[in-house]
Amino acid sequence: MSNNQPLFFWNPDDADHPFLSQHYICEFMDENRRVFTSTEQLKIKSLGRKVKTFDEKEWNKAKFNIVIQGNVFKFSRGGKELREQLERTGDRELVEASPYDKIWGIGIKGGVKECQRQERDGTLDGKRKEWGKNLLGLAMVEARKLIREKEKSERGE
Repeated sequence: MSNNQPLFFWNPDDADHPFLSQHYICEFMDENRRVFTSTEQLKIKSLGRKVKTFDEKEWNKAKFNIVIQGNVFKFSRGGKELREQLERTGDRELVEASPYDKIWGIGIKGGVKECQRQERDGTLDGKRKEWGKNLLGLAMVEARKLIREKEKSERGE
């Protein structure tokens, strides 16, 4: 597969790249595991909206940078193997192929398997206009870039 092709991910159970999933538990998160006990995204979102100080306008301003920083932590503090897995993605576009979420993912019915089918059939590029925002994939690409820049700086390059 070419490094120019998107790398699709979503669920830690169904993809070739489970480490990219937002639900992937890594070492730095162990102490906060209780926060991640629910796997139902809508339930988690609903619980978050019930926080008394939640301000959707403020969240929308800050969410992308928060998720970038969370992914920097995930991949730089989550162990050497996790960091190496991210590095092996090269410069590929990271696409959260959630069939349900058109903000953090692309919201394509059929998820990763459907995206891979479209890629094999050569119909993927024509379907991009139907994709959601893919904020999680974009945040992970930015986190990957920031980690590389930090490592390069630490090596004195």
